[in-house]
Amino acid sequence: MKRIFLLTAIAATLISACDSTDTTGPTNWTSDDLAIVGTDECGFFTPGEELRAVITVVGSTVTMVVQSVANPEAEFELTTDSYDPMDNEVLVTGLSVNTDFDPCVVQLDDAMRLTLADPDLSLEEQDSLAVVWNHAEEDISSAYDNACSLDENGDPLVDENDDPIILWFNELPCSGQANLTLTLEQAGQ
Repeated sequence: MKRIFLLTAIAATLISACDSTDTTGPTNWTSDDLAIVGTDECGFFTPGEELRAVITVVGSTVTMVVQSVANPEAEFELTTDSYDPMDNEVLVTGLSVNTDFDPCVVQLDDAMRLTLADPDLSLEEQDSLAVVWNHAEEDISSAYDNACSLDENGDPLVDENDDPIILWFNELPCSGQANLTLTLEQAGQ
């Protein structure tokens, strides 16, 4: 009977040690090698821009917050709830909405594919990650269609000189892709 109790206790300990709610991180990462792939229609990416990322793993959920060092208020949160430590890649995604240019409302759609440098180690054990970052922007204005470039009558927006203008930074929809490498920031850096 003592053996059964002991085996049950050992099994319970092993199960709790492998609990899917284990938390790892946050870990801090840096990058300074962002390179545009193809065309960046949105004008979103800046080649060589220095970025910081914080990655937290809680069970099968990965949360990644990416921030520009030059523009810290530009922050993106990307997540996934299907992380498996046995996978060699992790796809994190994030949607955000910008309403700063009323009535123009723009949805920003970001996805980062994190490829593990050492496929024998989990995400939490990596020293570097190869990243493919896809970014897209779309006019989702509800006031009327194409509110970022047309007035309520459907006519192009123009300035006082009758030159066409758009309320957003570029024509929508647009997209772009960049590659970068995230390097684990060692303690004390």
